Amino acid sequence: MIHIKNLVLNINIEAPISILGKTSEQQSDEYRKRIQVEDDMKANIISRVIYRQRLADWARSRFGDDVANTILGGGY
Repeated sequence: MIHIKNLVLNINIEAPISILGKTSEQQSDEYRKRIQVEDDMKANIISRVIYRQRLADWARSRFGDDVANTILGGGY
């Protein structure tokens, strides 16, 4: 079981937008594609965070807090 306390992910992905000479359909299609890419990236980041937490929990049970903290980005 995973218990992640106070997990806050603030993911802000900005892409340049060029709307000159494009129809509203093209603009909305590009917007939908960009939003889908951003959503996929956010889901991937969240999956990696959960994986690292699971790995750290396993490492903590086998090797102790030092190894788990290293996996989570702590010091040595």
